[in-house]
Amino acid sequence: MALINSEQGLNLPVLKHDLRIRVREALAAEWKRPDHSVHCDSLQARISSFLSRRPGVWLAYSGRLESKEVVLAPPATIEFCYPRIEEQNLVYYRPQRGVASTWQSGPFGIKEPTADRTWRRIHLEQDPEIVGVIVPGLAFDRRLMRLGKGGGYFDRFLNQQEVKQAKILKIAVAYSCQIVTEVPVEDHDVGLDAVITEADSVWDFRGYRKDLAS
Repeated sequence: MALINSEQGLNLPVLKHDLRIRVREALAAEWKRPDHSVHCDSLQARISSFLSRRPGVWLAYSGRLESKEVVLAPPATIEFCYPRIEEQNLVYYRPQRGVASTWQSGPFGIKEPTADRTWRRIHLEQDPEIVGVIVPGLAFDRRLMRLGKGGGYFDRFLNQQEVKQAKILKIAVAYSCQIVTEVPVEDHDVGLDAVITEADSVWDFRGYRKDLAS
């Protein structure tokens, strides 16, 4: 995929719009590949392997990845918490033990926790069990920068002070075709710690928890 550089003379909204189109086209081609099911199985296995070696509580998101086949599902050693959109911000909730969790349809048709007693709101400073957050995105580069779908929800979440102070891992899951030479970034964009693909993993430890390479 061609270099996407903020110095090309185009403004950032145009660069991001063009990159989203290119990646969506690349994903459409990936879905039509005769070996796409092999890629799905490999990606699913890599997600499970990564998470199973890092037990604890993870902030995840409901629904599927950029594929009809791959679903984020927690291994036995992992518990997932899920976000609800509240006043244009993501607020994460943890399932209450011993009761069946209830769900509602969110603003974009994605299921999210209901506002009832089957869920407990997460506060990072009070929940030391939280290991990391799984962040969705359309495109990523080898600097571990991310391009989302344009809503800004995860950008706002990652820029919250309690998220920065918590030092939790920030990872994403993607197909190799979503890795580009350069993602156009703005001052508020936050880098990730890892991007897991069906082929390999892209790493940058940001100076802490270097044992993750094992």
